[in-house]
Amino acid sequence: MLNFRPVWPALLDKLKSRLDLNETQLAATIGMSRSMLSQVRIDHRPLPTKAKFVVLDRLGYALTRNLLLSALPADVSETITEADNARAQQKALTSGCRTFLEDEFDQLDAARRRRFFSRLCEAGECDRKLLATALDLRPSDLKAIESASARLPFWAKSALLENFDATEVTSAIERALDCSPEST
Repeated sequence: MLNFRPVWPALLDKLKSRLDLNETQLAATIGMSRSMLSQVRIDHRPLPTKAKFVVLDRLGYALTRNLLLSALPADVSETITEADNARAQQKALTSGCRTFLEDEFDQLDAARRRRFFSRLCEAGECDRKLLATALDLRPSDLKAIESASARLPFWAKSALLENFDATEVTSAIERALDCSPEST
């Protein structure tokens, strides 16, 4: 079994420094008395599990994640890392899509908007009427947005991100921004 005991004094010091605390404040922050913390520091008692989690939580996700993963079997750690990386990638894609919809979509010309909505229809296996419904728009509103004579309303942007995953929206953005002749 892996023993983290030598790591805890360094992590306690790091937390103390990061939060600019004295020993009494550090003890209170992690939920123990000053005398108990002193005993932990001189290795007369182990740091309680609850205090360990408080320290890791206060130091942040990345450090906590790496320390916990190092305590797991390699195959479990690898599976969790892959899932976490996929989640982070999806979050970054969603953020990029949101930024595009908020800041750039309304600047697109009609041809690019048509390509964008065509790709969404392909991804959703639907026609423009069903797409309009999914975006909480009337078909005539979608047509006006597509022709660049109207802006995409904020509720439709939200509905778009709710009804399509970030990969599908990213694909539509790429199609809209593609200037090659075969994409028109």
